[in-house]
Amino acid sequence: MRDSGPGIPQDHLESIFEAFFTTKGEQGTGLGLSICKEVVEITHGGKLSVCNHAGGGAEFCMVIPIARPVSREGEAA
Repeated sequence: MRDSGPGIPQDHLESIFEAFFTTKGEQGTGLGLSICKEVVEITHGGKLSVCNHAGGGAEFCMVIPIARPVSREGEAA
């Protein structure tokens, strides 16, 4: 998903997926993106990332594999 806003401040890009990181003060818990990343990466074996675009806007990319890798014992890894 990509927007056309100002993007994410460079000094926040490395922190936005950390639990309890928020720019909303007392109005936010800082859990939303950390939970999303956990669900995508740990539960589904995918990848969630974010980047800014030179012309403005931020883009979140989510990749989820069609099938989870199978271990030698035949169980999902």
